[in-house]
Amino acid sequence: MKPIENARRLLSSLTGVPVDRIPSDASISTFPDWDSIVHMELIVVVESRLARELNDEEMASLISVEAIAQLLNERLNGAAT
Repeated sequence: MKPIENARRLLSSLTGVPVDRIPSDASISTFPDWDSIVHMELIVVVESRLARELNDEEMASLISVEAIAQLLNERLNGAAT
């Protein structure tokens, strides 16, 4: 599965919005169901998947589906430290 699809599925599981209604370019400012509670849950889930805490910069970067996909893909594939 493509990283962007994984990110959309993750956001779907947190918001309850069907995956097909979450655009690939969704962001915290354009997707109304992505509120502060969902954002905190997103951070917890990402930290769990990566098996480590996110740093402040990483937390601040999780503002779009693309950013979620990029962080998960880079970290899980060892492309970044």
